Amino acid sequence: MWTRSSRRHLRFISSRSYYTKNQQQQQPPPPRAVRGMSDRFGHAAHKYEHIVSKGRSTMACYGFEPIHTPILEYSSVFERTLGADSDVVGKELYKFLDSSQQWMTMRPEGTAGVARAVITNRLDSQLPVKLYYAGPMFRHERPQKGRLRQFEQF
Repeated sequence: MWTRSSRRHLRFISSRSYYTKNQQQQQPPPPRAVRGMSDRFGHAAHKYEHIVSKGRSTMACYGFEPIHTPILEYSSVFERTLGADSDVVGKELYKFLDSSQQWMTMRPEGTAGVARAVITNRLDSQLPVKLYYAGPMFRHERPQKGRLRQFEQF
């Protein structure tokens, strides 16, 4: 038999569990990788490091020196070298305005940044220069099988 106090207690428990369910619905979803970008760990990380180390040792045998360029460059670097009408510049760049109103781009390929670095640092007076690079590149395209938004180039 239900008494008045037991009904109140049941109502309190019901409202408390209802509150908990609503509270759970308001929590943000767990973090996940951006679509088209992935984490590399375990065997995949070791495999990647092995490939890069083999590439570096091969480049050293032939007298190539490493060059590291920034992941962010002014957009004009890519517009000049790739052409303003190319597909990469037209629709595949991660491009944004920074706080000083300059257009910045996450590098979609390495050649333009290396060419900019050679000119900026006056390495063109020492031609021929034998350089190599390895690192992440970014393209804002619809991810497909075998193609990612973040990829490596050597």
